[in-house]
Amino acid sequence: MKKTKLAVFTGILVILVLASIPVSNPTALVPLFSDTLAVCPGYTWQPEGVVFGIGICVPAGITNLMGYDVAVAFDSSVIQIMSVYEGPLPQAASDTTFFWWYDSGVKSDSVHVNGAVLGATMDGPGVLFILTFKALRQGVTDVCITHSELRDGVNNSIAHKRKCGLVEIGAATGVEPPRSEGFRLECYPNPFNPSITLVLSLPERGSGFTGTAVSIGVYAADGRLVRTFFDGEMNSVEKRFVWDGRNENGEEVSSGVYFAVAKTEVGTLKTKLVLVR
Repeated sequence: MKKTKLAVFTGILVILVLASIPVSNPTALVPLFSDTLAVCPGYTWQPEGVVFGIGICVPAGITNLMGYDVAVAFDSSVIQIMSVYEGPLPQAASDTTFFWWYDSGVKSDSVHVNGAVLGATMDGPGVLFILTFKALRQGVTDVCITHSELRDGVNNSIAHKRKCGLVEIGAATGVEPPRSEGFRLECYPNPFNPSITLVLSLPERGSGFTGTAVSIGVYAADGRLVRTFFDGEMNSVEKRFVWDGRNENGEEVSSGVYFAVAKTEVGTLKTKLVLVR
């Protein structure tokens, strides 16, 4: 179990530590949804072996925030929690803050974070705290806020929503993952309106790729799963799916960039889709 308690926080230590951790500009990470506490960025790609940061972001619609209690879950076989640091939002609000985090130890698949600013309140947008992970192996994992309690300056609960993020771990820099000829994900026409065909191809039988677990779906640019097409064992060389631009509830999604992601035991394939209505 790991714990951190700070009564007086100048922010200098965290700035020095985070300088060596790959993490996007916090201002650019803040979600557009005015009432949503979000994992940011919504989609992250990192190579195996690196240590990287992901933020938990407060939007502009959440104001007068004094304290927070947040739990975040992930697949510990893909990424390993290393540490958690207080973000720039509480640091800018007060010179005196309380910050505490813990996990359940080795191979923990969640982390719990608790904090508050003393003698002040926080107004979004901004980064509440930053989780640092080590990329363990190639794969894809959701990073989801499973619990969140936000309190204002008079200790009233602040109503809000939550948004998950998606982390993809690929081959180490400069090293291509093993691919057999014919292992590909093609999508056409692209850009598209109103529908697009997704074609997942595996090598011929006997090469070790067929008869393996496969899942294929479409994700939004912010990491949300929009639609699942297949989740099971693929024994054929090729499977085709048609996406009609609708989510799991049959509702039309808006124009924009989406990602078709095929996850298999031998690697992950990802293709950008552009929907133009």
